[in-house]
Amino acid sequence: MSERPQRAVRMTLTIGADSRSAMARSLEQIAERILFNEINGPNGCSGGCDSGYSYEFTASDRPTPEEYVAQLNAYLDAGKAAGARE
Repeated sequence: MSERPQRAVRMTLTIGADSRSAMARSLEQIAERILFNEINGPNGCSGGCDSGYSYEFTASDRPTPEEYVAQLNAYLDAGKAAGARE
């Protein structure tokens, strides 16, 4: 396995804000939007007077948590084996 395993739900987020508190409020709003299925992907953006962000979002049923752990273990074992050959 050469590619790092990926979880079923992923988000890449770029956020900018005028202050830490503004950024924290934005992160809370993003989390709420994810929780209530208002962010479904694949990408989007939002902004206001003191913060703004853009994102890429993907959600799938696969891998399951168990499949992810198995894929991760295989990936890590392959890395250890490659390191031992060097």
